[in-house]
Order: sequence, then C-alpha cells, then structure tokens
Amino acid sequence: MKRKFTQLGVVTSLVFLMVLTFALVPKATNAGSKLEPANLKSCSNKTLTGRYVVFGSGTKALGGIGPISVVGWGDFDGNGSVFGNDTTSVNGEILRRSYTGSYQVNENCTGSISFALPAPRTFDVHFDFVIAEGGDSVQFIQTDPGTDLRLEARRQ
Repeated sequence: MKRKFTQLGVVTSLVFLMVLTFALVPKATNAGSKLEPANLKSCSNKTLTGRYVVFGSGTKALGGIGPISVVGWGDFDGNGSVFGNDTTSVNGEILRRSYTGSYQVNENCTGSISFALPAPRTFDVHFDFVIAEGGDSVQFIQTDPGTDLRLEARRQ
C-alpha cells in the first residue's frame, strides 16, 4: 500500500522538527532580562574616527537623474563631524567635490549622517548606517525619497 504525504502532513512534520530543534538547543543565558549576543559591543560617535575610503552606487529616480556611482574618502572626527572629497558619476556627468556633514552614532552601532553637497547640485543628502568590525566598516543607505544609493566605507 503506497502512502502519499499530504501538504498538511509535510507542514506538520516540519513544524514538529522545528519545535524539536528549539527544544534541544540550549538557551542563551544573560545577566539582564533581554537575550543579546555576548559579543554585541556598544558604539558612540568616537567609534567613527579617522579616514575612511567610501565607494558605492545606486540610482536616483526623482528628476530622472538615473545611475549614480561614488568613490572618495571621509575624515570622521569622533565628535559628530565629517569632511571629505569624492568623485561622483551622476548619469554620466562627473562631479569632483568636497563636502561637510554631521553624524550621530547610536549605542547599538546604527546611526544617521547628513551632508551638504556643493554646486552644481547643491542640496542635503541623508543616510542611515550600521557600523561593523569595531568601526572599521560602515554600510550606508540613502534615506531621501526617490533614491536607492548604497555606500560602503572602510577605515584606512
């Protein structure tokens, strides 16, 4: 007699295996009331100190601008200010510019940063970021409407 697994039978088996797995895996313990990874470190503005190389690409839909690529550097002062230079290709138009900005790092190693960009495209840009590798690496995503720009920064 052949038996066929019904869809419900397969789902039930998977749920059983998941419950069994969670029941057999030792639970993490922590002195506090929240469970957190033991290696989670806290961050502050001082986590971002020194020169970082910055590179990335994306698109800007508003105004029909199109593809954007960036390469440059930024000096973070550890107190919430950044200065830098970059070369940016905006839909094939090459811009070489200097910029200034300010940043705020949260204790959980996330944060936000804004830059005042110079002419010919004078405007402010805003990013959220997450810090990794003890501050040696930072991943950014632009948060302005109509953009999809992602940048990576590495401490030199």
